[in-house]
Amino acid sequence: MKRFVFILVLISLGALSCGKHSVVRKYYVLEIPMVSDTTGVFQLINEDATLEVAPAIISPPFADRRIAIRIRDHELTYFLSHLWATTPRDAITNLLETYFQRSGLFLTVSSKGWKILPRYELTTFVHQLEVVQNRKRFVAHLQMEWFLRDTKLNKVVVYHNFDRYEIIPQKDLNLFARTISNMLHTELKAFSTKIAQKLRNREAADRP
Repeated sequence: MKRFVFILVLISLGALSCGKHSVVRKYYVLEIPMVSDTTGVFQLINEDATLEVAPAIISPPFADRRIAIRIRDHELTYFLSHLWATTPRDAITNLLETYFQRSGLFLTVSSKGWKILPRYELTTFVHQLEVVQNRKRFVAHLQMEWFLRDTKLNKVVVYHNFDRYEIIPQKDLNLFARTISNMLHTELKAFSTKIAQKLRNREAADRP
């Protein structure tokens, strides 16, 4: 009898294990076209136009790899099987560093390893990075601020902020990641244009 019960338990456990489906996780990246968006806008680079890209500062509810979804005004939850491939801090910091390295605006750009104080420092704040549940639709929401500080003068010389929403055609997190990437690219072009104008004016003022 005991042996019969033991066999029944084994069969039951086997049936349960076969009935379970493994959870497949999907990972998403932030990527933008890495081309020079400032070519032709700024052509003269002062030899001290060096830039340090500080690690992006992400608001805590959106800082880890879980993708946040806003259900109501003050209610957030997170997707269980849909994650960022890296933390938003690393993804955005690396993206900014590569973008400005290729922009032609600065002689040297780096997020680390400085032995001397760079002339400029870029600080990034990400206040919101989320999917908004709007009835039966998804909406991408990104709110950010950028501060370009002149370290010699110890003051902010270029500031750019935005708070953007965009409807996603389908409930597809790949489209969400693409939409956020496009937002970043558009705003980076606007920000780099401001920087180019500022540095160009400085170059003109420094000429004899």
